[in-house]
Amino acid sequence: MDMNHQITILMATYNGKKYISQQLDSILSQTYPTWKIIISDDMSIDGTREILDLYREKYPEKIITLQKSIHFGSARDNFLYLMKHAETKYLMFCDQDDIWEKNKILISLEKMIYLENQFGEDCPILIHTDLEVVDANLNRLASSFMKYSNLDSKRTKLNQLLIQNIVTGCTVMINSTLNKLALNYQDQRYILMHDWWLALTASIFGHIDFINISTVKYRQHNSNSVGAKNIRNIDYINSKIFENNNIRSSIITTTQQANQFLVSYADKIPAEYKKLLKNYANLYNNNKIFRIVYMFKCKVFKYGIMRKIAQILWG
Repeated sequence: MDMNHQITILMATYNGKKYISQQLDSILSQTYPTWKIIISDDMSIDGTREILDLYREKYPEKIITLQKSIHFGSARDNFLYLMKHAETKYLMFCDQDDIWEKNKILISLEKMIYLENQFGEDCPILIHTDLEVVDANLNRLASSFMKYSNLDSKRTKLNQLLIQNIVTGCTVMINSTLNKLALNYQDQRYILMHDWWLALTASIFGHIDFINISTVKYRQHNSNSVGAKNIRNIDYINSKIFENNNIRSSIITTTQQANQFLVSYADKIPAEYKKLLKNYANLYNNNKIFRIVYMFKCKVFKYGIMRKIAQILWG
């Protein structure tokens, strides 16, 4: 394979001093050589920026740090900001506290090239992989995040992605076609997470593919923005079945995201998708019986028995 395809890695950081060096070292150890990393620090106060400055000075041809004077306060906004600064054909996303396997870039790029040959370079493409779940000290908790969290990588249809995201951002590679399209949103306040928005965009306008290999050691610690949840844990099951646990409000935010997608791409969305989006966006303008009937009719359910029961009970 041509080793000259330029990859841009987008890293969002905030108070990540404890683990950031290990993550950067894992990227510097990649078997694929042609990459650069753009880092946006969200005004850290723990020494993260000083560490980033040291790495930038040591690897000026590889590491770029963006200078900004506002605090986003969310990983979503930081990553959306980073996406606007990407100029290469292929992009990847990176968290501050994980460890990349040495062949992560190469594995994803090989799949991307294969899919672009199959669907065309103008097709918006998203590739994601599995992860190894580890604790703060990198001890393995689960070899597969997808199995640990009971997620199904085949759930890439719009009716499935409206209610549940199956894409983990730190595993993702996208092409510039998808990046440019995904940035055509009207109001990012209604985007739940950048990876979810990318998945919706690729589902409607392009292609999503999964590589069944763990390319990231997904570190779990007290400061995770979004972490791995063991859905077989009895406490998790109890919280879903016997407690409201804000399930309805969570689903409502997904309907708001659907509405934002309608507003942003109204003239581009195919008719069959537009109807599904419109009905889902207006779901809570109807009573509970209507909502349940709609969910069964359109198969708008989360994956797994426990999640479905919780959705019916509390949604």
